[in-house]
Amino acid sequence: MGIKFQKDQCQKEFLDHMIKAVKGMQDAYFNEIQSHMRTPEGMQDLTKGDVELIAGWITAQVIGGPWAILDSFGSGSLMDTSNPALTDYLFNTAKGWNPARHDLAIRGRPKGTYVDFFGKTKTSTGRREGQDLESYLDPWPPSHAFTAATAWMQHTIIQKMLEDAIVAFPFHKYIVVTIER
Repeated sequence: MGIKFQKDQCQKEFLDHMIKAVKGMQDAYFNEIQSHMRTPEGMQDLTKGDVELIAGWITAQVIGGPWAILDSFGSGSLMDTSNPALTDYLFNTAKGWNPARHDLAIRGRPKGTYVDFFGKTKTSTGRREGQDLESYLDPWPPSHAFTAATAWMQHTIIQKMLEDAIVAFPFHKYIVVTIER
């Protein structure tokens, strides 16, 4: 009697199986982020990145565009300053920060053209330069959609989905028993 484990075939099919499991995790994360969004624009501005195999790791992303970022981290004087990309944006006029803005309040811009948060070129007359505009343009409170979804996924769902995927894989199919006479 002999026992043989079909390692190469098992490894390939297990990888395919785990890629499907990670895709399921990505779907769950996407849906969880959407469930915490406060605006339809934020919900619609989420996309699922490719599921990829990089250096032996299976990766997947949920990508938020500008509306999703505004929804999640807020705007104006109500914005959440724990946004990891905020320090790169704050006071950086080359990337769209208003040079007349000395705090987080929404303020009028100096005269001239600028690129807004959505990447569109706009023109300011400069009439309200530096003035607090939050009586006209309401700041948004943050939904914390990404943060809440990440916390929920890390502490509950990901581990369960991973365990279920491993238990469901038919490892026994790759063990061959031969009877020799």
